[in-house]
Amino acid sequence: MADIKKLLADENTVNEIAAAAFKKVDTDGSGTIDKAELRALMDEASKSIGTTVSDQELNDIYNGLDKNKDGKLTLDEFTVLIRAVLEALAE
Repeated sequence: MADIKKLLADENTVNEIAAAAFKKVDTDGSGTIDKAELRALMDEASKSIGTTVSDQELNDIYNGLDKNKDGKLTLDEFTVLIRAVLEALAE
C-alpha cells in the first residue's frame, strides 16, 4: 500500500496509468469512453472481486465522471476514476 501511496504522489505516473487504461477501455478507438465501454470495464473488474455493478450504479458513476455532460468520457474525466480506484487500494 505504501507503493500505491508513493505512486499517487507522482501525478505524471497516475496520468500514464490512466492513459494506458483509457486506451484499453476505448475499444472503438474514438478517443472517448462511452457507457457500453465503461460497462465492459466495470463488469470485468467486478467479476474479479465477485460482485456486480447495477445499471443504476453504472449510471451514477458515469454521470458523476461526465463533467461536461456530453455522454462521453474524456481521458481527463476517466483519470478521476483511476485516481479514485488507486486511492481506495491505498487504504
